[in-house]
Amino acid sequence: MSSSAETSVFIFSYGTLQDRKIQEELYGRALSGHKDSLSGYLLSTINLPENSLEQNTYFIAEYTGNPNDRITGFCYEITSAELLITDAYEGEAYTRKSVRLNSGRMCLVYTKA
Repeated sequence: MSSSAETSVFIFSYGTLQDRKIQEELYGRALSGHKDSLSGYLLSTINLPENSLEQNTYFIAEYTGNPNDRITGFCYEITSAELLITDAYEGEAYTRKSVRLNSGRMCLVYTKA
């Protein structure tokens, strides 16, 4: 973390934020995290043609409420300043929610708006 006064938050990534290159571009560092999962959600896809010349289809978490549905990913610790960067990166197609991961940790996840 960048300073002791900086608040840290946990985010759950199931897609592009797991890519070390993207982490370094966004935050100037590689994130450390642990594997986790989220029940009650499934992955679907969304087309965002304005985001990239290389890729325009992205994963998006969609709430189902079915405890048998599960998304696997990583839980990362970031600063509150980095959370603002993440909000801008995810864009308007995603909404940020607080959820409890299967490990029991409270975490923020970006889901279908």
